[in-house]
Amino acid sequence: MEQIFAQYIKEGQMTVSNMVLRNYSKLGLTSDEFILFLQISSCLQSGKDFPDLDEIGHRMGIKNTEVYDLVHQLLAKKLLTLVPVSDASGKQHDRYSFELLYRKLSALLEKQGETKKDINEQMQREQVYNQIEEEFGHPLSPIEMETIDSWLKHDHYSAELISAALREAVLGRAYSLKYMDKVLLNWEKHNIKSAADVEALQSKRRKDQGDDDGQGQAKKRGQANQPHIPLYQWSQRSDSKLKGK
Repeated sequence: MEQIFAQYIKEGQMTVSNMVLRNYSKLGLTSDEFILFLQISSCLQSGKDFPDLDEIGHRMGIKNTEVYDLVHQLLAKKLLTLVPVSDASGKQHDRYSFELLYRKLSALLEKQGETKKDINEQMQREQVYNQIEEEFGHPLSPIEMETIDSWLKHDHYSAELISAALREAVLGRAYSLKYMDKVLLNWEKHNIKSAADVEALQSKRRKDQGDDDGQGQAKKRGQANQPHIPLYQWSQRSDSKLKGK
């Protein structure tokens, strides 16, 4: 048992990205080609630039001719290449490389990211449409849809910010996109980019208004606590004294 464990440690480990594991079929790899990719990758990671294909065929349990056919398929699909490298003595030899496979994987993942982004943007756009139609009480016209699309694509207003502008319009009983556009432009001037920014601005305004009201009430209370001085009596007394003199 100890010998087996020692051999296990000696053989080492190979690493393969989960991205390759999850997307190999989308890269155009068959199951046999993927197993060959793993076998060659294992050899490359252990320092063998040009693996023994006969040995790999034995590991895979297939004929040598089948292994060579699989290699040619990978070369034809431009997933595997042979690149010249130099050893320590300066002697050149070929080396297997999967650089093109990883480049194709990168392009695939980037395209998938763009697709997910497009789907999310479409869902957000539909959500904004539905919210406005529900609050305005009528279906949106093509021009209104174009205006909303312009907010999202050209002005880069987020869906949540447009929803916040819709709430302002409803509270103000101004059921029009023109009113919402004015609200959005005003927020843009104040660098408001999210619903949280809107709430922060409104909280600040409420606080400032409360401070102003508090100062006004304090001023009134201060005036109320001051003694009442009937100025007209002073003037009457002054007149009486003058007349008496």
